[in-house]
Amino acid sequence: MSKDKARRVTRSELVVETWKKLNSESLGAPELEEIQKVLASTFGESGVEGPASIARTLADTGVTLRHPEILDFDSAWRDGQSFDSMGCGELDFNTMEATVVSLNTLNSLSDRLEEQQDARGKANLRALVAAIRQQLRLLSRSKAVSELRKKAATEADLWLGIWLQNPQIFEDWRELRMNSEEFRRVFGK
Repeated sequence: MSKDKARRVTRSELVVETWKKLNSESLGAPELEEIQKVLASTFGESGVEGPASIARTLADTGVTLRHPEILDFDSAWRDGQSFDSMGCGELDFNTMEATVVSLNTLNSLSDRLEEQQDARGKANLRALVAAIRQQLRLLSRSKAVSELRKKAATEADLWLGIWLQNPQIFEDWRELRMNSEEFRRVFGK
């Protein structure tokens, strides 16, 4: 086996190689889609670069970009990468009942990503949860919502924090928390 074949190609190198094979004058949606297919077949779904990243790589090599088309394609691709498309559905942390359902959904998604060994998906999920926690903290200090809603936001933030720190113990911790006197006093059964 020659040295060239033994050497692993990087994503950036594969992007440039694939671009050259396409023999196109400028980069737009069809070319980006083809490059993503090649990346997926070589590196798996978690190795697919976003359209904007591919365009940036190719722009650095002097490729002419069809900017509006790239922006539209990138936006559509990002929408497709959302957790809704992965079965996450609508997450709702407005009540404790909805929080329980949403955390079950997060657990299921996390388990699926773990089974698929999708490190990128897991990182995206953690980032989503961190963003939700930030929104909950703002809500818990809002003067425009009821005290019960503020307490629910504070509680949901606590739950998500535990979930992020140690998802393996979360279910047991949640059961203990929901059976605590403090929780029952504030939220009932």
